[in-house]
Amino acid sequence: MSALPALVFVAMAVLALVLFLRHQQLVQESIEQRQALNEKQGLPSDYPRELLPLYPGLEIIDTERGEWHTDQDEPMDKWYVHAQIDESKEELFEYYNDLLLDQGFQQTQYISIPTGYGVDYADELHVIKLVIERKSTDELMQVETTIFRLKDY
Repeated sequence: MSALPALVFVAMAVLALVLFLRHQQLVQESIEQRQALNEKQGLPSDYPRELLPLYPGLEIIDTERGEWHTDQDEPMDKWYVHAQIDESKEELFEYYNDLLLDQGFQQTQYISIPTGYGVDYADELHVIKLVIERKSTDELMQVETTIFRLKDY
């Protein structure tokens, strides 16, 4: 009868290990799916789409993945996306503004000019720069997003 508690303990430990391994597998599959979707859309594989999803229908023109440093010389990751779309600047601004404010970002800079907007947002780990503009030489509205994130977060 004393072997029963030991068998229950072993069974619980095996079950916990199986659940942990399955969770790890699901996490890895999710990362691989996100990377594949990013690459299919022309984004860097590690672009943080959960943080700043692109406006539906944007046509990507250019992307850049790099590094940056804060004014205090802290290392940061950087993702830049330049895209275009046939949409109003007001609709695009509302989409990104609502998205970022709902996530707890603070708007740190706002510039409105006749051709568009320039807006910065920040939280404790990120700075996001957004430019929405259509110059007289542009056929479509241009959208530039730059995400800066402190490294190792």
